[in-house]
Amino acid sequence: MTDTVVVKQDVKKNILYALGIFLMGALCFFMVFWNYKPKTGVVGMLYQNPICHVLIKAIFCLGGLFCLYMFVFMIRRAKPGKNILKADIRGITDYSSAFSFGFIPWADVNRVYMTSLMNNQFIEVELNDEKKYLEKRKGLKKLAALANKKIGHQIVCITLNTVQVSPQSVLPKLLRLFEQAKQCEKPSDLS
Repeated sequence: MTDTVVVKQDVKKNILYALGIFLMGALCFFMVFWNYKPKTGVVGMLYQNPICHVLIKAIFCLGGLFCLYMFVFMIRRAKPGKNILKADIRGITDYSSAFSFGFIPWADVNRVYMTSLMNNQFIEVELNDEKKYLEKRKGLKKLAALANKKIGHQIVCITLNTVQVSPQSVLPKLLRLFEQAKQCEKPSDLS
């Protein structure tokens, strides 16, 4: 008997994250158009210099644009019933973040474990050949995967922050499927 692990999208949490991102973007644009010119202190010195003033406004403008992009991304992602994680005897399909790899067969997986960073828990998937998967990535997706690796994590990190399921409840099921797949891969001894 084979199991299947399916984690579906939680619309409420995604909408909550999207509203938070929208507020951050609105704050950034507010700072772009707010005519605040302090006369004293370090901030006053920065605002009196026209180059620094324009640079600060540009940074807030880029922050607002980034938040706008992320807001649209989160709203589009909030489709009800969408699978963000599916695992079966063939492999694991991850769509939990913008930088997910999609389908990864169990044959390419070395181990699956859980780790945390700043109170966020992740399920990490260690790949046998990371270069094979990194070659498929371009631009920011590749940089994000390499940044994960640089801070001591795997290039495949499954985040379940926007769903009602905890990584602690999903990990044992993934490990059971991983073990079943490894047992199926082993050649049987016929002698």
